[in-house]
Amino acid sequence: MQAHALATIGLAKRDLGDPSAVEDMERALEIAEGLAGFPQPTMLSDRRAAIEGIGLSFEQGLALEADLGRTSVSTGAAGAGRFAAGEGRGGQGSGV
Repeated sequence: MQAHALATIGLAKRDLGDPSAVEDMERALEIAEGLAGFPQPTMLSDRRAAIEGIGLSFEQGLALEADLGRTSVSTGAAGAGRFAAGEGRGGQGSGV
């Protein structure tokens, strides 16, 4: 099937033949590459909190994130220190 036909019947989100869809894809890849550059321990902790937090109240979700984040506090603190020193300001050096 053609991409347009797949998008029309709901089997694809976008037809990448559409120029705006290509721009969207390129931007999504830029963001993904930027996120991939962040420390994996903190990213994996956040991912786990998001997945396990589905269905929890806001307060329970925050508690879960705090609990899971304890294992990556030193990694996060080091990154916060770099940010305080100027790294990543205005998207500079962050890849996003």
